[in-house]
Amino acid sequence: MTNRRKPTSAGEDVSTDSRQVRPFQWADLDILADLLRQVGPHAHRDWQKEPSALAVELEKLRADPVQDLFILQQNERLTGYAIVEPEINIGRAVIGIGLDTAAVDTNNGGPLLERAVARAVELGAAAAHVALRQRQEKYKPLLRNHRFRHLHRYWRMTLENPDNVAYQPPKLPAGYSIRSFRAGEDEALLNTLQNAVFTGSWGYSPNTLDETKAQLALPGIEPGGILILENAEGKAVGYNWTRIENQADGRRTGRIHMTGIHPDWRRRRLSGPIVIAGIAHLVSRNVTSVALDVDSSNRAAVYLYRKLGFEKVSEIDWYERQLP
Repeated sequence: MTNRRKPTSAGEDVSTDSRQVRPFQWADLDILADLLRQVGPHAHRDWQKEPSALAVELEKLRADPVQDLFILQQNERLTGYAIVEPEINIGRAVIGIGLDTAAVDTNNGGPLLERAVARAVELGAAAAHVALRQRQEKYKPLLRNHRFRHLHRYWRMTLENPDNVAYQPPKLPAGYSIRSFRAGEDEALLNTLQNAVFTGSWGYSPNTLDETKAQLALPGIEPGGILILENAEGKAVGYNWTRIENQADGRRTGRIHMTGIHPDWRRRRLSGPIVIAGIAHLVSRNVTSVALDVDSSNRAAVYLYRKLGFEKVSEIDWYERQLP
């Protein structure tokens, strides 16, 4: 007789025919890395592909990999994963899901997604959010079938000729200056500044100091790639945080991880200079292109990036399911 069991909690294995949804174990790290190389990143996170770097990233997340990461196994082969990243301080849990082509085509991702939703409920989230890139169109029926609705849209933008921007000296208003992040001194400053810049923005979950320190330890992030904008009194009023990613073909690409101006110092023509300075740093580190994600409803930011030469290359759609 075929074994079919319904889960009573997010921690219980789910078996349906040859499928099994089970919690991640650290012994799965190598095959998980193989799967990530096959299916690519999910929309809101670009995973490290090498097992050692992936392990570091998993340990730095708000999620606990052993409790919040689930894998779909079919006939002893890993075919999908789902991770639940709690952001309970803004009432949600973000679910990242990745499936190989066969699992998508046969709609085998349903039990995996429901397992992740059950974990979000256990964590106390009021809503579950999933993001999809354009190339993940095949996931849309899966989300619709499991009561997710479209909610919000981000754009992925890239700058293919960053040298042209990097050689433009940042034109700062009088009294402002830009300096590099000082490791061991500026962690609390960066944490406070980032939360001030983004608190209230759609989807932003304020970070604790420990979470900011964990992000600073991720591969590809360098102190010199984090720039602090100061006013004449030496107060930090803006920042640009970049990251370098090594591609499989040997290219180095840059990413503007986060950037912004403190609300009290906006509308003073400060955003452009700090972004240009960040691009110049990335060019000095031999990147071939620069990418970023921006809220499509943030007209001022979209205008700035287009003015600098960034072009929209894809969309990132966010879907929501209200939870009991």
